[in-house]
Amino acid sequence: MTTSAENRTLILLRHGKSAYPDKVKDHDRPLAPRGVRQAGLAGKAIRRFGHDVDLVLCSTAERAQATLAQAAVDAPVRHLPALYGATGTEILKIVEAERGDAATVRVVGHDPGPAEAARI
Repeated sequence: MTTSAENRTLILLRHGKSAYPDKVKDHDRPLAPRGVRQAGLAGKAIRRFGHDVDLVLCSTAERAQATLAQAAVDAPVRHLPALYGATGTEILKIVEAERGDAATVRVVGHDPGPAEAARI
């Protein structure tokens, strides 16, 4: 299956609000209760707009993975360390390298990267 550029969709999702527990490395911070709710609502909204996701590219950070779990996406997932702290340009390069024939790709990452990628 070949997917033309006109038929591709990229969904950029920043992780939900994170908690700041003492003595926990940034990479290992969990979602705050508000972030859990946000992630679930984001998943519902994306499904309501009819986006079937073919592939998810997710940061390896705990809060990104928890966001993905709460958003309830039924698609293959690749956990990529390079998404942790990636700029918008880096995110787009990662998507192009990883997407293959996937028509709709969701990226779960960390701002400002997704916001920057949306403006490019």
